[in-house]
Amino acid sequence: MERMQFRLRGFGLTVIFFSLLAGIVAGVILVSCKSPENSPHLRPAYHFTAQENWINDPNGLVYLDGEYHLFYQYNPFGNKWGHMSWGHAVSRDLVQWEELPVALEEEGPWFYPTMMFSGSAVIDDENTSGLCGKNISSCMTAVYTSFTLLEQTQSIAVSVDRGRTFVKYSRNPVLDIDVMHFRDPKVFRHEATERWIMAVSLPKERKVRFYSSTDLKTWKHLSDFGPAGFPEGIWECPDLFRLPVKDGKGAHKWVLVTSLGQNGPGPDMQYFIGEFDGEKFINDNAPDLGLRLDHGYDYYAAVSWNNIPAKDGRTIMIGWLNNWKYANDIPTHPWKGAMSLPREVGLVSTPEGLRLTQKPVRETAALRNRSRRLKNISVVDEYTLPNPGGETGGSLEIRVRFSRQKAREFGLYVCKGADNATVIGYDTVTEKLFVERSHSDDDSFSEEYGTMSRAEVPVAMSRDALELHVFIDNSIVEVFAGDGRAVITCRIFPGPDDRGIALYSRGGAITVSDIEIYALKSAL
Repeated sequence: MERMQFRLRGFGLTVIFFSLLAGIVAGVILVSCKSPENSPHLRPAYHFTAQENWINDPNGLVYLDGEYHLFYQYNPFGNKWGHMSWGHAVSRDLVQWEELPVALEEEGPWFYPTMMFSGSAVIDDENTSGLCGKNISSCMTAVYTSFTLLEQTQSIAVSVDRGRTFVKYSRNPVLDIDVMHFRDPKVFRHEATERWIMAVSLPKERKVRFYSSTDLKTWKHLSDFGPAGFPEGIWECPDLFRLPVKDGKGAHKWVLVTSLGQNGPGPDMQYFIGEFDGEKFINDNAPDLGLRLDHGYDYYAAVSWNNIPAKDGRTIMIGWLNNWKYANDIPTHPWKGAMSLPREVGLVSTPEGLRLTQKPVRETAALRNRSRRLKNISVVDEYTLPNPGGETGGSLEIRVRFSRQKAREFGLYVCKGADNATVIGYDTVTEKLFVERSHSDDDSFSEEYGTMSRAEVPVAMSRDALELHVFIDNSIVEVFAGDGRAVITCRIFPGPDDRGIALYSRGGAITVSDIEIYALKSAL
């Protein structure tokens, strides 16, 4: 994740001390003061948020004994970035989440703390680290970045009680290369070589570095990948996983994912497709080809769960719904930050090559409550739709199939009020799907937010039809199209009474052959 960075090497002790003192005191004042303002109409009903305070990157995603663990970057003292620790929540179905006490706390003296930055978790069934004692059926090991004002190193901690408490390794750090920017380790078991593999970012160099270990304590450098893809931003929160190719007759490929910090209106995340032999990642595509994971402004640091049972067979990711350009300023209190819906990812062949697909996990269907279904609607200008959730219906799922006919542009108005709405539209001239949030209501909290009003992605209509799968959750919009090849995720901030939904067309009529609207139950 993007953080406040300090370069204090080479200065005298006096300068360092007073710089630290001023910075820490200012930071404590900044992040520890809670505003009495409340924003209940903006809190998501089925996307995870902490009950209070700031959250960002998902960390330590791992499945164990029927529970999906979601650790995440958390400030226990306020709803702005700071005092980074690992918050913790668990779910048995990826829908209902139970928030638990902080798992890994910031440590050290107040004037020189060590924060717990992003990382991952693995289940060390064979206790290869030797840290979990004897007769332990499940040894959960967290691998995370220890952050101080002078360096970033990799550390480990173990849990023998299903992640409820952790003991930090007494000889941390386990990996220190004496650099300031070195973070976000993703560790997984590479069965072919019977080793642990770590993918960790060198952000300023725009590289992912790979290491191996047999015991999670001693790490050997294998190779580096990058720079490649998009030229903007810094590389953070890497992930590496293997996927089957749909209809690929048993073929598999490896997918390497990185986040692109502080990139503004550019891509927030990218991925590469290639081969990984346990030593190095080889990109199948041209070095300058960047593939976007999500085309919205608010999907970041997404990583996948480790240890999902083989009989399930899915690779599932979740990301942080915010943007570093305005993350500290969004108008939500006493909480700040949310997670996406968990997404199942896959690979499909396209004319341009292999591409990643994303779709909400099937478990989200359990949220469906009241519904309305309409067919063969002719739309000229605007057609008001029923909201099955009524006046409080800010949490919806919509599945819709459009037939273009003569319209130049068509789509949906959601979170619609008297003078404002969020637009989910399709431009038939440019053949682009878009989310327009310039009239979603409140954008006064940030100039940066106001400059990022329209997110779009090329999508070809199939046989003159377009199918959309849309999730609305008070202040969140997630749109899936093209069988999951195109995704747009955005945060919006409508008023408490903005619950309207409508179809629209411009430059001609359209036919909506089928639309289903579900009011979704709260999962929190």
